[in-house]
Amino acid sequence: FGLTLDDAKREELARSGIWATDRKVEVKGDYPHHLRPVLEAIADRIHARAAVERPSLLAYLQQMGLDQSETSAVVDVGYSATIQGRLSKIRGQGLHGYYLLTSAKAQRVCDGYGVLARGCYGESLAPGTDAPPLWRRSFELEMLLSTDDAQVMYYTTQPDGAVAPVFQPLSDAEQSSAAVRADIRRGVLAFVDDVLALDQAVLPGVRVPCDLAVALYEEFIEGRSAAEWSIMSNFVLDDHYCGHGIVTLDQSNPQSPDTGYNAWLQRCRWDDLACRHLLELTQRRATLPLIHLLITLPASQSAGLGLTLISLAQQTLAAWRLTVIADFACPTPEFAQMDELSWIHLNSWEELSNVLADQARQSPAEWLWCGGAGIQLEPVFINLVVESISRHPEWRFVYTDEDAAGLRQDQEHWSRPLFKPDANLDLLRSSGYVGHAVLVHRALWENLPVAELRPGLLLNYAAALRCFEQFGEAAIGHIDEIVFHQPEAASVDWPAFGRDALPLLSGHLQRQNLAATINAGPLPGTFQVNYRLTQTPLVSIIIPTRNHLDLIQACLGSLLAKTRYPHFEVLIIDNRSDEPDVLDYLQQQSRQDVRVRVIPYPHEYNYSAINNHAARLARGEFLLLLNNDTVILDHDWLETLVAIG
Repeated sequence: FGLTLDDAKREELARSGIWATDRKVEVKGDYPHHLRPVLEAIADRIHARAAVERPSLLAYLQQMGLDQSETSAVVDVGYSATIQGRLSKIRGQGLHGYYLLTSAKAQRVCDGYGVLARGCYGESLAPGTDAPPLWRRSFELEMLLSTDDAQVMYYTTQPDGAVAPVFQPLSDAEQSSAAVRADIRRGVLAFVDDVLALDQAVLPGVRVPCDLAVALYEEFIEGRSAAEWSIMSNFVLDDHYCGHGIVTLDQSNPQSPDTGYNAWLQRCRWDDLACRHLLELTQRRATLPLIHLLITLPASQSAGLGLTLISLAQQTLAAWRLTVIADFACPTPEFAQMDELSWIHLNSWEELSNVLADQARQSPAEWLWCGGAGIQLEPVFINLVVESISRHPEWRFVYTDEDAAGLRQDQEHWSRPLFKPDANLDLLRSSGYVGHAVLVHRALWENLPVAELRPGLLLNYAAALRCFEQFGEAAIGHIDEIVFHQPEAASVDWPAFGRDALPLLSGHLQRQNLAATINAGPLPGTFQVNYRLTQTPLVSIIIPTRNHLDLIQACLGSLLAKTRYPHFEVLIIDNRSDEPDVLDYLQQQSRQDVRVRVIPYPHEYNYSAINNHAARLARGEFLLLLNNDTVILDHDWLETLVAIG
């Protein structure tokens, strides 16, 4: 009710046994029966507060033209039409409402005030697993659609008569997710813009059916990757109005996709028998490479070192060394007593890059890893890496798949898995996909400039780029096993990574003599490399088709109208079209535009055979296979592809 009780009143309620001071106030169900005693105890305050707020609310409604206007309506996400009912009561006349969804409770408002409460994607819905995804996942929907405006608590009238809202203060959690939510909203609006562009330029009257919109939302919400879940888990919703306060995604949907991932990981982990078999295989080798782990440890993160030491002690193959580089003295004598352990006390973190360079020169190991404390390695990690690099003497850079480890209700919990591809230069020029689980050969490490020896993702990214340059793609290895766990609490500042990695990528392109511009990618910490087009070879665009005027007309029309690249031909392979309007359209296009050739293919449908037939007739240096249900949106699409090619 917009009230904040002072300590004296709270203590009075506690003494009388009405409400404990530490008990959460929460609405449960249709009616807050459990709140009745406390509501009755403060009823005088509620009525007094309402008397103060009511005149300003009425003035606001009048100011906005909502007091008597018959053309006004409530437009909202949904669901119970509560505000619509309250406004209808205050106005003294009904007010219609239009929503994405309405619940069964909305019908009460309709019956009580003789108004409409229409839901675009569903009406009078009830809870249940068979409900549409927009209803089942309504918290996510509201989080995605939330603006950055704070929630209005009430209105107040200024001395000059102006009416001003008083807002619920924005929480830190709401503000921290504003940028990502804004990106998602921009994507939604861009989709709308694309539909409008189709309507205006290509397919007049085109509409996106409601069931397609629902399917897109369901795929977005229920088909989220772990990375997308990680981003969205930071979203919150201000639900003070319904008595829930700030609601997080985990609260609104306790069935996280990580639950299924945990079960999968447990099934796929190396068991004792598999570890023993691998160890027996590795021990047959005459010599084994050594792995040197370099951990940078600020005093504030010292608690994580214990987890790393435990996981190293559990390794099935003891072919490792550990050096801790810290800004404080070693607190335990074990580091002086064990050959596998060493400790370097830095006077200043500005010394770090030089220390890392020295460690590579002095280390007895051929392979090095560098990062923060708190990592946990599967017992098979060292053995698996040693066996893999022994089989691939050409490797100079190797990475494994990884995830994040933490505790949930005192149980081990894994989340945010990163299943990485094999060596991929284009992807590397777009993102730091190699991640944290990276080992670098001494021959590559020693070639890194001291300025690039910055622990973590930046060092790994710099080393990956240099490896491609100096040793080629064959020198980059990938072990597709989840055997490396980052601490769950260690979040990555992706905007900072994007900023700091940009000079590394720019220098790489310059060393490769590639003329290109680099723009920020669609996600924080990613890049879009636009290579300069130095020549314009002929491109043969092959489009198989059969009937469906709506498809081929949209495809070819947008292709000819929006393609900026100057040197291309279009081969339309007509696979026995028999609709007169299609045949007329194809004949007309081939007459009007010399770039268009219509080639009959009178045989049974065979996609491969059709494209092979067209390829033999094509004149271009490059072939581009295009489906007939494709629509071109960006003018530079083809020159971007040719520049890469």
